[in-house]
Amino acid sequence: MAKKLNHKELQKRGKEQEATEAMQFSQDKPFERLFNLSLDMLCVAGLDGYFRIINAAFETTLGHSREVFLETPFIEFVHPDDVSSTLESVAQLSTGAPVTYFENRYRCKDGSYKWLAWTSMPMIDEGLLYAVARDITDKKRSEAERQYHQQEMAHVARLSTAGEMASGMAHELNQPLTAITSYCGTAASLLSSMSSPPAQLGEILERTTQQAHRASEIIRHLREFISKENLHKELLGIDKIISSVLEFLKFEVQEANIKIEFCPASKICTVEVDKVQIEQVLINLVRNSLEAISNANISSGQIVLQTRVLPNNLVEVTVADNGPGVNAETIYSIFAPFKTYKETGMGLGLSLSRTIIEAYDGKLWVDKDYQDGARFGFELPVIA
Repeated sequence: MAKKLNHKELQKRGKEQEATEAMQFSQDKPFERLFNLSLDMLCVAGLDGYFRIINAAFETTLGHSREVFLETPFIEFVHPDDVSSTLESVAQLSTGAPVTYFENRYRCKDGSYKWLAWTSMPMIDEGLLYAVARDITDKKRSEAERQYHQQEMAHVARLSTAGEMASGMAHELNQPLTAITSYCGTAASLLSSMSSPPAQLGEILERTTQQAHRASEIIRHLREFISKENLHKELLGIDKIISSVLEFLKFEVQEANIKIEFCPASKICTVEVDKVQIEQVLINLVRNSLEAISNANISSGQIVLQTRVLPNNLVEVTVADNGPGVNAETIYSIFAPFKTYKETGMGLGLSLSRTIIEAYDGKLWVDKDYQDGARFGFELPVIA
């Protein structure tokens, strides 16, 4: 089939056959009206690689005139990267086998490309292919944006984990370095009291002390760098961030068969935050609720997100579920890093969430008195 499409003879078609087909089609007026009324792209093409008949949706979707479509081999509209797979589908159709679903990109009049999803049925005895195409460009763009957004949040989580671990390591390393400095000072004092100290020992101790101080200074700068992270802050409505998270988690919620409800405050609350970081906090809290309900096999699982305006220019966001709740024995250590009560958990989700919220002068908490499941929340300053 590929050889046919590349052959010069493709530029010459039987005009008489084309005219006959068009006349037969035009005589069926009700079918023609329905054919052109469809928002999907409907066409009849020949095995020679040319369109025979197209509906109006081809022109409105891609911008080319009807004459251009009928006079140009259809493979010439296909994106270069999709030509090979398109020819494979055409070859399958030429054997009499239908193609139930196929995607490729078609060139528009302005030079851009649109993604089309095809369903095709061959009529070998007629030498024709009947096909329906639907424009899925917006769907493809949404999928790409969703994937990019997910990668961004995963990247923020990795950075936060690295920062938390680096901060902990810096704190732990400061203690032995302080001890080394102290021991060197004691050794130097003992050395000065000796009548005949070993040669160059005093100089070695002094250099050791200098290097210990240098290491402490490096760690201090590291901790300052971690605590003063350069974030992409912007003014955003907290309810808008929550809605974005719920849209992102929609399929997980549906798969878990859990009802989720959002009760926004009556007043729009604007916060100055890095959007992805706050989304990460919300995702951690909602996913914790989803897992708790699912693992407990609770029927009619429910999660309620709520925003509430507090005094002193604060907004409160809560995530409550009707799961098994938080064990009283673990509630005081639940935010500790690397402390987990899940079989596959790392114990970093809540710890990192608290670090993120506190970086914005807020606080993250768990409601110790909540009786109907678990209820977590955080507060953030509102920008007037």
